[in-house]
Amino acid sequence: MVSADDRWRADFERIGEQQVRDTLNHRFGLTNEEQRQAAFRWLSEQSHVRREREEQIYQYVRLTYYAAIAVVFVGVIGIIITLIH
Repeated sequence: MVSADDRWRADFERIGEQQVRDTLNHRFGLTNEEQRQAAFRWLSEQSHVRREREEQIYQYVRLTYYAAIAVVFVGVIGIIITLIH
């Protein structure tokens, strides 16, 4: 059996993070305190997921940057060796 919290979470997923935040800020549709608390918990979880995703993206970009620097370095060494011979 699906709990009320699970139904609310499905609704939050459907309408999106920004709409849930707007609804909480303006008190349009969440008059039930339990539903409001579930929305706050869901937004907190979404924020945590977003931070983790951004951290992964940052790590990937940083690794790509260092790889590009290494390729340039190897290319310059290759050009210098070619000019010396």
